[in-house]
This record gives sequence, C-alpha cells and structure tokens, in this order.
Amino acid sequence: MTRPAAILFDADGTLVDSLPAVVHSFQQALVDAGLPRVEPDDLARWVGLPLLTIVKRAVPPTHKSVDHEAIAQAYRQHFLTEGLKNVVPLVDAAELAESLRAVGIATGVITQRERKTMDPLCAHLGWTDRLGPILCAEELPAPKPDTGGMLQMCASLQVGAGDVWYVGDSRWDMQMAVDAGARAVGVTTGRTDEAALREAGASVVLASVRELSSLL
Repeated sequence: MTRPAAILFDADGTLVDSLPAVVHSFQQALVDAGLPRVEPDDLARWVGLPLLTIVKRAVPPTHKSVDHEAIAQAYRQHFLTEGLKNVVPLVDAAELAESLRAVGIATGVITQRERKTMDPLCAHLGWTDRLGPILCAEELPAPKPDTGGMLQMCASLQVGAGDVWYVGDSRWDMQMAVDAGARAVGVTTGRTDEAALREAGASVVLASVRELSSLL
C-alpha cells in the first residue's frame, strides 16, 4: 500500500467524542429559547451538519418566528462554559500528527465544527497549532460532502488529492473523500457503522484512529 503524502482528519466522532457535550449544550439552548427538547438520537444523527442546519431541524415548524442564530449562539455559549470539560479525546491527535509529520506525511483537519468552538476545543486538549492546518465550517466553500474544502486543503499542502487519506466517522466524510479522489478511511467511533461507511465509499474501516498505524 502506497504511503500517502497527507492524512487529513474529521474532528467530532473521529478525534474526539463530543456527542454528550453537544447534545446537552443543544438541549439547554432550546430550553433557553422556550422550545421543547429534541430526541437525543435525532441530535446524534445530525451531528456533522452545519450548526444552523441542526438548529432549523430542531425547531418545530410551528415556531416560525424563532431566531435561529440566537439559538446557535446559546449553544456555543453552553458548549464553551459547560460542554468542553465533557469532551473526551479518542486519540492524542497532537502526538499522532507530529509522528506522521516526522516521517514526511502532512496532516490537517477538515471539520464542520465552527472556528468559535474548534479553537477553544483544541486549546482545552493542548492541541493548538499541533494538528496542521484546520478548515472549519466558516472556511469551507460548502458543507461536506462538497469537495471544496478537501481541494482547498490539498492546494494549501501542495499535494494531489490522489495522494491523500481522509479519516472520518460519517457518510459525508467518506463521500467527500471519494468525490475528491482521495482515499476514504472510516472509523466506527461515531454514529455510523462499518457497513454504512463502506457503502459511502470507505476503502477500509478501523475501530478507531488509534489503528491508523496498521495501514502505514
């Protein structure tokens, strides 16, 4: 198997287990707005979509005058003040990235998480400036599975998409990688099982990012 020029990662569900923190923070934001809570399983399925998309899905259609951005801002505040301490790293991503770069493999992150919460998350885990370049939701030309973010990252790293592995836990991650011409590597640490990841284009599926070394 040819060693890649770069390995790129998703964040939530791949490098960190943030689901309990996300669900709790989102439910609190809805309560703050006087809205009913959403089923946790529904929120779990929506993780990975842009934040405002999740807000629009969570707000009942009968509440037409709701300020979606205000709910998104309330979520961010709850996540930063309460949620961060409940985020669990699934791998020491900083150590992994540094070990890959030491053998000539570039690294980076493409995530739907907003910069407003991604930077504090990295700071909380001691990963600031250690993962390689990070593209967040605001910097993507369009949400995953659109390939714009992948191609933008490849251009920044000066590598061809065909020489890149993208590691993620969702169908969107796999589809983006495949459509861009990269190798899709799935991990089952999120909410998507092996069969669904393979159906979406994963060439290999791992139990966690920790097993990535077995491919190199």
